[in-house]
Amino acid sequence: MKQINVVIALRGFAALSVALFHIVNAPVGFVDNELVRSIFARGASGVQVFFIISGLVIPLSLIKSNFQFKLLGRFMLKRTIRIEPTYLAMIALSMAFIAFREAVLNDRGLAFPSLLTLFYNVTYLVPFVGGEWINAVFWTLGVELQYYLLIALVWPLAKSLDSRTVVLLPVLGAVGAELFDGAFVLNWLHFFEVVHHF
Repeated sequence: MKQINVVIALRGFAALSVALFHIVNAPVGFVDNELVRSIFARGASGVQVFFIISGLVIPLSLIKSNFQFKLLGRFMLKRTIRIEPTYLAMIALSMAFIAFREAVLNDRGLAFPSLLTLFYNVTYLVPFVGGEWINAVFWTLGVELQYYLLIALVWPLAKSLDSRTVVLLPVLGAVGAELFDGAFVLNWLHFFEVVHHF
């Protein structure tokens, strides 16, 4: 699919916003000015911008490929190739950091993940088993993967429904936000599907 310049710009803005949020607010005592911290705290909203972008780009990709259930494997493979190498590299770096920190400080300040925790992270099963992310920011990738699966399963059905059923999307999003916590896509559905109304 041809790249959309405004989407590329929005991705950059969202990534910078989230990075600045973590730089300024995550480390305790790194910045202690409450005004500065409150301004950069808004950068966390970059995550929702990523969800909105996915809610635009993924359906466009499905339209372009005339997506059907039989193309699910190819669709997921493309998503995996795009995200998985960087994700696995970040898991490896996170584990290397824990090992390095322990070698230097030897204070057991960060526990080394078990093989089961590693398995849950690599397979994105963390929210489904009540596990813990190796790096807390990985939860967003878990939500993105859930969206990819959800849209791929719902898309062929949605195409065959009357267009008036689109009013069900915001209802489902509102219900999902009430019933599911932030680790599940239904909690964020109102961001993913916001562009579907235009």
